[in-house]
Amino acid sequence: MYPFLLHGMRPLGGAATAPHNLKSFLGSFVNLAFAVAAQLAGAVATPEFLPYMDYFIRKEYGDDYYLHPDEVVDNSIHQRTIDKVITDGFEQVVYCLNEPAGKLVPLSKVILIANLLNCWEATCGYQQRSFF
Repeated sequence: MYPFLLHGMRPLGGAATAPHNLKSFLGSFVNLAFAVAAQLAGAVATPEFLPYMDYFIRKEYGDDYYLHPDEVVDNSIHQRTIDKVITDGFEQVVYCLNEPAGKLVPLSKVILIANLLNCWEATCGYQQRSFF
């Protein structure tokens, strides 16, 4: 995934540049998963997804985002909190990866194991949550 963070989808024939914020990372990650699944037969693992997602969350909401999950960060009519933005983004990735695209379904199974991540404190609040 590291080359994807530097160059986006261009090395795989896509048009997207490297992601610069949380929304572009999540959307591009779904595109990456489909592109890799289309080129390979068998399981594809991306264990670095959660630490990279954490990087983009910290980039937008600060290193201590998990300490104030109820802070409103979306000034639209919906008034979404940091917690809601993270939950919505994660649910969207899982939903998209499980949605069939022709004969291709890169099924996702995301296991949140906080002690294996560098972002231990940040993931503790999300590790037991049901997103499905």
